[in-house]
Amino acid sequence: HLLWLMLLLLLSLRMWCRDDLNYSQDTMNELFNQNSKELLGDEKKLSAKVAEIRLCYRNVQMIAPRAEELLKLHLLKWPIDENTHRKHINETVAYQKTGLAESKLFDGLVQWQADGRKMTDKVKQDLLDSLPLYDAAIQATQDWINQVYPLKEGEAPPMDYGDIAQYLETLKIRKAGIEAMLKADPNTTPDMSFLDVDVVER
Repeated sequence: HLLWLMLLLLLSLRMWCRDDLNYSQDTMNELFNQNSKELLGDEKKLSAKVAEIRLCYRNVQMIAPRAEELLKLHLLKWPIDENTHRKHINETVAYQKTGLAESKLFDGLVQWQADGRKMTDKVKQDLLDSLPLYDAAIQATQDWINQVYPLKEGEAPPMDYGDIAQYLETLKIRKAGIEAMLKADPNTTPDMSFLDVDVVER
């Protein structure tokens, strides 16, 4: 019973990270791509939503390391679960790295909104600071994919390879969208469609 309770806790922590990232990415898209009139037109509601999303990002940074630690402790006691839970460890690390990148992008977009959607120095710096964080998230996601699907050279990936690999591509879309936003003509509205992708599994 203790083993099952511990496994339930570990899986719950991992899923908590994923759920908070899903909710955060949906809200970021709603605010800055879909231009939610209800929130953007109400300073109080917007501030409350921003605080809520930042709490989600803090949750991920607090929970992911704990989940990783507990998973490693579990493997010390039950090494038979190595194949399963090593994948979960890499997945959790990928969520943590993705959360760091998404949080910095969110900071930049919130500042962008506060500055009248102009590319000020502060907005530029936040967006620039997010780029290496996305590189780290991309690498962590690649490590997770390699753990789940240890492909050999010349070997075709299995049918369900794309179920995880798609998030590697969407993280790259995120980064490319930020780079395009930084290079965009300041007198035009930047293309924010890069927010309309899922960077973590639902």
